[in-house]
Amino acid sequence: MTLSKGSVLHPRKGNYGAGLELEIIYCAAGRLTFRYGETEERLDQGDVLAIDHGLMNSRYRLSNEEDQPCDLVVTLIRSVPPC
Repeated sequence: MTLSKGSVLHPRKGNYGAGLELEIIYCAAGRLTFRYGETEERLDQGDVLAIDHGLMNSRYRLSNEEDQPCDLVVTLIRSVPPC
């Protein structure tokens, strides 16, 4: 996906209680800002971020605050506990 300048990517709704759920964000081009509470991190081209939905409860934000588009690859990994 491509985020244009000023775009915000809101978290997916997690499937809490159904096992481990990770969202993997790969910054393929550009720069991305990650915010969670008071924490702010920058992701540059080539950086990878793993977000644990169980720990963050969908309270984070990803945004493009740069003048150029930011290309991302977003993957959701879900591990369901055995029955």
